[in-house]
Amino acid sequence: MARGPEPKDQAELTGDADSAWQALSAALATKKPPCIGESRFIPDELSQPQQAELAVICAGCPILSQCSDFAGQVAPYRSAGFWAGSSRGRHARGDYKRRREVAA
Repeated sequence: MARGPEPKDQAELTGDADSAWQALSAALATKKPPCIGESRFIPDELSQPQQAELAVICAGCPILSQCSDFAGQVAPYRSAGFWAGSSRGRHARGDYKRRREVAA
C-alpha cells in the first residue's frame, strides 16, 4: 500500500468497505506505515522474492489490520498492488500510472 486508496467519492464505497475505509483513513491520520512513498508496493506483478520482501515490511506495520480489512472489502481493482502482506488484484486501466505519480 504505497498510499491509501482515493475513491473518487464516498458513493463508490458502501457498507463494510466504507467502514473499512474510514478505519484505514483514521489510522493513516495518526500512524505512518512503512509503505508510504514506496513504489515497490504498487506493481500488479511481483516476483516471489519481491513479495517475500514486502511481506516482511508489512508484518511490522502499525496499521496492518486496517489495511487488510480495507483491501479485503473492496473490488480487486481498487486494492491492486501489494496490501497487508499479500499481492492483490490488477489495477484498473490508467490507475497504475496515477498511483505511481502519487507515490513519487
